[in-house]
Amino acid sequence: MMSRGKVMRLRTISLLLAIGVLQACVSQFSGADGPELGNEKQLRILAIGDSLMRWNALSGNSIAQVISKNVNAPVVDRSQVGSVMLFKQNAGQGAAVSIPEQYIAKDWDWTVMTGSGNDLLFSCGCMACDDTINEMVSENARDGKIPDFLKTIRDNGSKILYIGYLRSPGLLTPIEHCKNEGDLFEARLAKFADSEENIYFASMQNLVPRGDASYFSLDRIHPSRKTSKMIGEFAADFIGKHRSEEHTSELQSQPS
Repeated sequence: MMSRGKVMRLRTISLLLAIGVLQACVSQFSGADGPELGNEKQLRILAIGDSLMRWNALSGNSIAQVISKNVNAPVVDRSQVGSVMLFKQNAGQGAAVSIPEQYIAKDWDWTVMTGSGNDLLFSCGCMACDDTINEMVSENARDGKIPDFLKTIRDNGSKILYIGYLRSPGLLTPIEHCKNEGDLFEARLAKFADSEENIYFASMQNLVPRGDASYFSLDRIHPSRKTSKMIGEFAADFIGKHRSEEHTSELQSQPS
């Protein structure tokens, strides 16, 4: 006979899977086709990644949906709950989706993405993760599956904003034991982004105030609506500032 605790854990997992399926059923197009503003071409934005990107889509408050509302342009959101960077067919990943396979080569202005948390959590349990991290980003922060993937996207003409994961200081959560592995991975990713043009890493490790559970959904893993909104608004502002700088640069380069 199963213990009560085990039954509760199974029910929680089943509920999260059901929510994930519903999130995945939401249209991949976030926002409506808004008009072009003045002579400016409407932005073309792709979102890829895992549940950090997709969460709160049912209520219209996912990161991609918030970006769309704030930049007044549709965002094609191909992210899916449970997605991984290192998809291995025979590694017990079941229905996991490869994030690199979410990418479609088109004339995107921006690709906004998340990813790697499920690799750390499910491939190595956030414990003996050296091999997994090294495969994603090498120790010198120049090589690996993720740098290669990001350079492919960038070389196809898109700027990239890679959004990091939340931390849960002062809270008992299922993800807090992943902090050390997450810090190591993101330090390498940030170093890589700093060395490349048009690839940007946005850390979210200081977003959650100590002991504040309101930044998480009830599962204390995924972002609450307000957190998805905060991240989406940050991303939209980041994209908007870069667009303004490019527009200013273009004006200055025109002959008087």
